[in-house]
Parts: sequence; C-alpha cells; structure tokens
Amino acid sequence: MKKILFTILLFIGLLSYSILGLNKESGIAAQPMRINLKSVTLVMNQNFTLRVYNAKKKYKLYFKTEQDDIIRVPHVSAKSRKVQIRALDTGTAVVKINVKHKKRLIASLTCKIHVTPQAFSVKFKTSQIEMDTGNSLVLKPTIKPRNSSCMPIYTSSDKHVATVNAKGRVRAISGGQTTITAKLPNGQSDSCELTVWNALPWANVYD
Repeated sequence: MKKILFTILLFIGLLSYSILGLNKESGIAAQPMRINLKSVTLVMNQNFTLRVYNAKKKYKLYFKTEQDDIIRVPHVSAKSRKVQIRALDTGTAVVKINVKHKKRLIASLTCKIHVTPQAFSVKFKTSQIEMDTGNSLVLKPTIKPRNSSCMPIYTSSDKHVATVNAKGRVRAISGGQTTITAKLPNGQSDSCELTVWNALPWANVYD
C-alpha cells in the first residue's frame, strides 16, 4: 500500500514539474526579440544607440547597413546587443540586425533611420507674450531649414515667474516678467519677453 502511494505521489510530482517547465518555456517564448525603436529621426552628426532585447546569450548579432554614406554603423562584437549609430548625411537608411546561432539565421530585425539637416536659425513669431498665472501655452518657433528635426533648448530667465519644458510648453507661475530663450546646438538663439499677470478674483458679485 505504501509503495503504491509513493508511486502515485512521485507521478504527481513529475507531472507538476513538467507543467511548471512548460509554463516557464511559454513565458520565455512570450518575449520575442525586439529593438528599442523600429524607426527614428536624427539630425546630422547626432548619435543614436540601437539596442536589441531578449536575445539569448548563445546568439550572435551582426549589425550592418547598405547606406554607409548616410549613417555609420561601427563593427562591434557579435556578443554585443547594442551599437552606436552616427548620422552622417541627410536621407533614409536601414540598419539590419541578423541574429544567428551556429550559422543558422534565427531572426532578422530592421530599424529605419531618417536623417535631417542641422538647423541654422530659430525665430519666435512674436517678441512679447502675456499670460495669466496658472495658464500654459506651447511655443512654436520657426526652425530653418523647415525639414530639420533639430529641437532647440528652451530656458526661462526666472523660473519663479514661468517655466518652460523641453517641448516649449510654458507654464505661468506668478506675476512678473521673464525671458524665454530657444537655443540651437550651433549657438543661434532667439528670445521673447513674457509678462505674467496675477489672476485676481472678482471684487464684487452682481446679480
């Protein structure tokens, strides 16, 4: 009787281990290889790190491009899961990543890279802005050339009056004046004067 019971328990244990093993394998299979971005826009002379995720340690990765006049893809170890790409000239290029194991192609991943020209000028549409406290707006300066994807760096001379984020969104904090500046990597910049008014409650209420 004890022998039969032991056999039954052993069978249940082996069955449970098999089920758990299958679930574990299924969990791994549910995470396919992928790259951090399938498409990216860069400015000339800008760098971008392309990464591959969920590639097994035994796999070898080979990064390459046929448009080496547009981007530079340096040679890296086949064990590396990333490569730093350099934008050289305007145009569109494709980076291909071949994933191999013992000469067998496991997968082929691609990333499309668009390279735009460097911006040489930035200009606000107005030199003066007025806002009430608590309000916000997005500044959209004119960038030339217009097909450049270059983003200026925004700053506020007085963050107690107003703040501005990387996308040009200005938020009025308190009454006063501040200067909002947009600066390009080449040093070109433009500024606008911002006046923030304190929003006052109604002094009287009329029927």
